[in-house]
Amino acid sequence: MKPGLSGQEFQPAVLEKVTEIKRAAPEVIVMVDGGVNLNNIKSIAEAGADIALSGSYIFNAGDPAKAYADLSNV
Repeated sequence: MKPGLSGQEFQPAVLEKVTEIKRAAPEVIVMVDGGVNLNNIKSIAEAGADIALSGSYIFNAGDPAKAYADLSNV
């Protein structure tokens, strides 16, 4: 996996990595960034991520406040 510019697609392989990290060190705060949206936010949370960062999904939405609220309510 390679970090990149804003707007890149979510890389599902990160879910397994998050799960492994949280299993080995549950006290570690894990943040996921890159392609976070309504289609994958639940899987990210279920994998154990403490923080999900979403930029393009929110700022490119017609209603950024609603996009943020939708993500926050999952």
